Amino acid sequence: MNKKFDLNILKTPVKKVKLPVSGKDVEVRIPNVKELQEIRTNKKKADQYKSLNSFITGCSFEDLCLADSELLTMTIYSESTKDTWGVFVECPSCGKDIEVEYHINDIEISSQPDNVINYDLINLSFELQTPTMIQLCEVQEPSKDSELSDVDIIEFDNAIRLCKKLVTKINHNGIEYKLNEDELDEFIDNLPYYLTNKMFIFIQDQSHIMTDVFLKCSCGHEDTGTLRRLKEHLL
Repeated sequence: MNKKFDLNILKTPVKKVKLPVSGKDVEVRIPNVKELQEIRTNKKKADQYKSLNSFITGCSFEDLCLADSELLTMTIYSESTKDTWGVFVECPSCGKDIEVEYHINDIEISSQPDNVINYDLINLSFELQTPTMIQLCEVQEPSKDSELSDVDIIEFDNAIRLCKKLVTKINHNGIEYKLNEDELDEFIDNLPYYLTNKMFIFIQDQSHIMTDVFLKCSCGHEDTGTLRRLKEHLL
């Protein structure tokens, strides 16, 4: 009589990782093939990240910044790739796709942009809180009336709504002000466009994971390039 196979044998041991920005210690359970397929059935990136919460202990994707979320995502997928990823980049000389590889240990974290916005003409300044990965996904999600198809483009209306959530510590002539929700809406709506654009840049330039790779093409071109937002080809 054949002994019944115990599927618990296939359960992957838990991995531990320290997040680079928040410093949180997180335990990660590696998903199986079926679970990965279920994650990808979610059409919205924000929902895909939320579904990853079932594989972690010690934090929630709703609370994590971009860099922490990216590294944690790669850790969740790392067992299935043996910590090494291949991605295609375009040769700048001939346009051919070149496959380059990188290891999770090669990953670095980019610097965080300045979160203070200054309006020097009237001696006004205000600070922006660091947005979470979920908030950034929602900013890039085109609205129902939008014709945008590129998720790397910030949807204007969504970005304005996010800016209103991030603004804090408004200071004018050395006096700090706290505004209620309606006052904050009016404050943002009356800012000059160049200050609004600075807030958009702050959102776009959030600290993220990156790595340098060596490019070598059959056309003879050789160069070193930098890959950014590495998790994009995972979800």
